[in-house]
Amino acid sequence: EGGGGGRGGGGSAAWGCRVAFSELARQELRALCAAEPPRGQPQTLRFFRCQPEQAEAAFVQALAADPRSIYRKEKCADAPYYLNLDGIDAVCRFTGKVVTVERVRLRDGGEDED
Repeated sequence: EGGGGGRGGGGSAAWGCRVAFSELARQELRALCAAEPPRGQPQTLRFFRCQPEQAEAAFVQALAADPRSIYRKEKCADAPYYLNLDGIDAVCRFTGKVVTVERVRLRDGGEDED
């Protein structure tokens, strides 16, 4: 249980999960946040354009708090978890107190996708 210590640097374990990015997810995030969008993609980012470090930090902050519902934690713990920030969808997997961002992609533009 550990507890009590300071809230400084390093781990967010004192209040949630440790967040890791796969190398692929980190590369995809850099590409999505580039000044020029990837070929064939419209530029849809409002906050993270040219700021991949801020995008990664925002995902880390949100995921470290483990935003899953109690139902998802208990009944769907092994299922991928999806989080969207600024039009970027992150595909994540929780394993104990570690969450790994496996992939990121732009959210589809809202066309009929049923």
